[in-house]
Amino acid sequence: MISQSETNDSRVCIVAIHGVGDRKPGAVLDAVLRGLSHQGEIHSQASGMYCSGHCYRQAEVRGHRDVSSVIEVNWDDISHPARSPIEHLTHFFSILASTLRHGATSMDGHGQHTWPLEAYRWTFNALLLWCVYFPVVTIAGQIPSVLGQAVWIVGTGGIVAFLAKVLSSYDRGFSAGWAWAAGVLLVGLASVVGDQSRDVALSLATWTYGGIQGLAGLALLVAMGVTWLRSRTARPEQRLARLAFLYLPFALFTGIGALVWACTLAIVNVTLPDESFKSWSSSYVSRLTYDLAFSETLIAIGVAGGGILLLWPAAHVLLRDNGGESVHARLLTALRVFPLIVIAVFGLYVAHIAVFWHALGTPVRYPAFEEWIRPVLSWLGIPLSPDTGPDVFQIYLASSLRLVPFLVYLGGPGRVILDTVGDVLLYVDQGGHLGRGKVRERCQQRLLAVLNQVVEMDQTRAVLVLAHSQGTAICADVLAKRQWKNMVFVSMGSPIGSLYWRFLGPETVAAPAVPWLNFFRTGDYIAGGAGIRSAWAPPIDLKDRNLGAGRHSNYFEDPRVWETVGKLCSPRQKSESDFAMCIIPEGSCVDDTPDKI
Repeated sequence: MISQSETNDSRVCIVAIHGVGDRKPGAVLDAVLRGLSHQGEIHSQASGMYCSGHCYRQAEVRGHRDVSSVIEVNWDDISHPARSPIEHLTHFFSILASTLRHGATSMDGHGQHTWPLEAYRWTFNALLLWCVYFPVVTIAGQIPSVLGQAVWIVGTGGIVAFLAKVLSSYDRGFSAGWAWAAGVLLVGLASVVGDQSRDVALSLATWTYGGIQGLAGLALLVAMGVTWLRSRTARPEQRLARLAFLYLPFALFTGIGALVWACTLAIVNVTLPDESFKSWSSSYVSRLTYDLAFSETLIAIGVAGGGILLLWPAAHVLLRDNGGESVHARLLTALRVFPLIVIAVFGLYVAHIAVFWHALGTPVRYPAFEEWIRPVLSWLGIPLSPDTGPDVFQIYLASSLRLVPFLVYLGGPGRVILDTVGDVLLYVDQGGHLGRGKVRERCQQRLLAVLNQVVEMDQTRAVLVLAHSQGTAICADVLAKRQWKNMVFVSMGSPIGSLYWRFLGPETVAAPAVPWLNFFRTGDYIAGGAGIRSAWAPPIDLKDRNLGAGRHSNYFEDPRVWETVGKLCSPRQKSESDFAMCIIPEGSCVDDTPDKI
């Protein structure tokens, strides 16, 4: 509870909420106190504030004429509970589920789903995610010992069952993993009973595997076509984003599937006799309805090319400090080209089956590869032996390299982009959740509980809500729920305009019902290097302030921020109208010309 001495204090209470990069509990509180120290020496006393069953960190401020206390609202445990490998796994799949769920929502039907989009989502979650384990388990037929066969079959089925148990809460489609686990055990048993049943099991596994991949690819193209045709009235950015929500999970999972194969075959290569491995490889390739070497090469080139396109904006981030708008322009270019790559890859895939169908499943194992790929490799100075093509392990190992361009998003500025996009997707999806509940609902409840308690303790007290990055979206929605008195909203590096309203639509985040001041930097790639007020923003009472060059982090400690915030907190600003006058004075602090930090 807030102490009685605080409730009688006429100074301003700051409620601060973090974004990406400030997630450790107490980090934002410390940053705000350092920011306040730019205005003179202060002293603070930290304590805990219990509200609605959660402990909030706060500090009583002494020595500052305008600010009495700072309360931190931390939502890291809601949206990023990744502390172990399993939690990292669930975090990834929860974002995946939210991505597909949002992509499968029609833009012209008030959030209603259309069956082609839903069919693609279910094909992905219930079929494509699991089908690789059918051919994998057939390797048991080549293991010489009964114990080894049992370990392989039970281990493969156990992995599928474990994934089904962990993931089923995030989307109903993932629950199909239980049926796949049972199927894996049956196919595995059939692979070890006898030669005839082994051939039947391998044929069933390869046909299922190849058929589901083709079905998922077709479902993807249909979903992309439906999305494009039914969203003709939407902004181009929103149409491109919806397409990306459909094809990016597919592209990433083709690489993950190749990586699963490469890791599996690396183990098999070491443990199985060479002849046994070659026997399984030959049987596997001959039963596929497509040229494995050509298909994996084609898809790998397409996915890697798309990944490099998406790297183009990230590379610009690394090289420049004032190119936020350029980053978003390059992102739009990448989003325009990537769907064309998807269509081209699918077209070539179908073409190679149509041209070489008579040679597939014969001793000429890679006809399309020999005719269309080998000459190119020779021209590039990478000749293969004329008598042998690549083996299955080499194919999948090389194919898994398509994921390399995406690894840049696991560290540095790329990680900030990835985390922000993940936050946005989990937040905008009404069903998006991690751990114990829905992300959007729980984040809003955590902030709302603090604001309600602060207001209830002293209804005349002035409150300044200070938020960064994804925290600005949470604040905007909460501040739009009711009419708040004596409250002002200050956002910093906000994705509300650049990501939510531009790419997802103005209905995804509400405009707050309080005076609103927004800070941005020209090199802030999350905010797009520009303010929130734009052609895609709804009518709002907002002023943008350009801080000049700089990136997405350390807003809480920026002296320029506190120069303006200090005016908002000055003794004469004691009502909502005064707050508004301070934010929008004649020829005063709101300035759209670049400043230097």
